[in-house]
Amino acid sequence: MNAHLPSPRKAADQPAPAASPKSPCVDICRMDAARRLCTGCLRTLDEIGGWSGFSDDEKRAVLAAVAARRTKGE
Repeated sequence: MNAHLPSPRKAADQPAPAASPKSPCVDICRMDAARRLCTGCLRTLDEIGGWSGFSDDEKRAVLAAVAARRTKGE
């Protein structure tokens, strides 16, 4: 009788939600006044303060900026 209803999908059949990017914080929270960056995670105060409200795309942009800073040796 319920042939017209779609069968429930198993959880395994559904794509897993993408994980939100993790904070780059390494619990070494000291600001370098000259560089205006945290010496531990290499983020600016704006990036640190905004992290929890950032979209996943914004978080990925911060992570890319951090990676570039690391590469440049900042």
